[in-house]
Amino acid sequence: MWLLALAAGTFGIAATTGAGWLLVLIAVCVAVVIVAAVSPWFLLRRLRIQVDAPPDGTVGEPLPVTVGITGPRTPCLVDVLSPGTPPGKRQDRGARGGTSRRGAVVPAEGTIPVDPASRGAVTTLTVILVSAAPLGLVRWRRTVRATLRNPVLIAPKPSFADPPPPAGSEARQGLWEPASGYDLARGVREYVPGDPPKLIHWPATARMRNLMVKEVETPGRPSLVLVLDLRGCDEARAEKAASLCFGLAIRSLEDGVDLFLATAELDGPRLGRVSTRTAAGRRLALAVEGPMPDESAMGPRQPDRLVVSTSVPEHAAP
Repeated sequence: MWLLALAAGTFGIAATTGAGWLLVLIAVCVAVVIVAAVSPWFLLRRLRIQVDAPPDGTVGEPLPVTVGITGPRTPCLVDVLSPGTPPGKRQDRGARGGTSRRGAVVPAEGTIPVDPASRGAVTTLTVILVSAAPLGLVRWRRTVRATLRNPVLIAPKPSFADPPPPAGSEARQGLWEPASGYDLARGVREYVPGDPPKLIHWPATARMRNLMVKEVETPGRPSLVLVLDLRGCDEARAEKAASLCFGLAIRSLEDGVDLFLATAELDGPRLGRVSTRTAAGRRLALAVEGPMPDESAMGPRQPDRLVVSTSVPEHAAP
């Protein structure tokens, strides 16, 4: 604005006095303003962004996002919107608006922690670049929807509550203690991070060309089926139900319960055993509203069944 005022005043003097050197000064001032206004726009368009993140995250826990920026040397501010933040919402307050802001001089690479706002599978992140280079007179911003190299599954924030002890077990009297052995093999399944190496089933691994482990059961070990039913609910209630289900799953796994999880996913209903917190979080991250699986496929075993549902009558308390 000062440069524009100087150019306008100089032009007025030149028009009344006919001084040629003033016209040269006007041209210099106008050129500086044009360069300052246009250069950041061109520089930001030439930057290339790559983002990466760990495969698993949890709502409310910082997710380290690695951002790499290549292109012409440009000082800029980098904002990464948290997963679940509306992309159209203006973000100018750094972390207060759901973003984490860092300063960088391109080319650069660094880690920016962001807090996921909701569960689900995240395949893209919104990155905002702000720069006023090279003269610092005009600031431009560029919003980029960057695709992650690998999808990230965001588990719900666990809401802890004590699950009912399984029927027919000594847990109801507080006498049951989980055994540490692996006595009965019920089949094989795909390896899940956290499975003991001693459970790897090498013949099945060679046959399936994928790491397989034995699915074992300790005699007398109580079992539980957690059913997450999200039919007929809004997003807020679905998040609350998923959080409660995740807390129950974590508590059950800590108590040594043989846990099964029944959910609906985009590919259809799914019923399967989960043995680690990570596996339960991944299943709940993908849970959506839909038809529930048929539990009769589990065979003759009849574990306890606990339904976590959002279907509450209108006259009932939330």
